[in-house]
Amino acid sequence: MSGIVIDGSVTMAWCFEDESDDYSEATLDYLRSGTAEVPSIWMLDVSNALSASERSGGIAQSTSTRFLELLRSLPIDVQCDTRDKTWNRVMDLGRQFDLSPYNACYLELAMRRGAELATRDFRLMRAAERAGVPIFGRA
Repeated sequence: MSGIVIDGSVTMAWCFEDESDDYSEATLDYLRSGTAEVPSIWMLDVSNALSASERSGGIAQSTSTRFLELLRSLPIDVQCDTRDKTWNRVMDLGRQFDLSPYNACYLELAMRRGAELATRDFRLMRAAERAGVPIFGRA
C-alpha cells in the first residue's frame, strides 16, 4: 500500500475553519510521517474551491496563496496519468457508482494504488466501500 489518496473535500477542510473536523485534522496529522497521492484533477479541485471563495469574499487572495504554499510543502504526490492510463476506467467507475468523473478519479487512483481513501464526501465514501476500497481512519 502506498500511503493514502486524499480528495478535495478533505483538503479544503484544512483551509476553511468552518469545515475542519477531527477527520480532516487526523488526515493532515497522518502526513507528518506518511505520504499521500492525488490525481491531477486535485489541483483543479483545490483551485476551483479557492477561487470561488475569493470571489464570494470568503477568503482573501493572500489566504489562498498561503494555503497553496502549505499544500506544496506536504508529502503529496500528484499523479498525472489520468488521461493515458485511466480515462475509460474513470468513466466506467463513474457509471457503476453514480459518481462525477472528478470523484471517480480519486476512487480509481485509490483502487489502482491499493491505498486507503481519505474523503468527507458521502457519495464517494459509499462508492469506495462498495468497491472494496478502505476508507482512511476506519478500522
